[in-house]
Amino acid sequence: MDVYIDDMTPNCPDIGDNVEHCAAAVPLALHIMGCPLDPTDPIPHDDILSLKKLAGEGRMEERKTILGWEINSRTLTISLPESNHVAWTRDICHLLQQSSVQAKTLKVLVRCLNHIGFTIPMMHRFLNHLHHLQWKAENN
Repeated sequence: MDVYIDDMTPNCPDIGDNVEHCAAAVPLALHIMGCPLDPTDPIPHDDILSLKKLAGEGRMEERKTILGWEINSRTLTISLPESNHVAWTRDICHLLQQSSVQAKTLKVLVRCLNHIGFTIPMMHRFLNHLHHLQWKAENN
């Protein structure tokens, strides 16, 4: 999974007027990284900061969905968005009722459970059997 600098969120305590300063941290970092070091640089380039994306995703919020996770900075919790929870639970229940499964379906399940495993590191140990079944299904 790739993580880009604009996927990160600024975190700061809500003290005084620092929200405005904190909100500018990521756009400022993007702008500085994208600026040429030498003003006489012969290779022209566009600004790497997308103002449209910033307006859509860069607002200061207590709850925000980032990389498939709902982050609540007020309660300091991370959770799977409700839509993903419902869909993945339905798919797992359907899969458990089957007597056999296709390799592609198993691969999607392992990917979903692996995503959840990022918040529960010990879960990866329990995914070993599914990884082995997936490998067997793909190589037979």
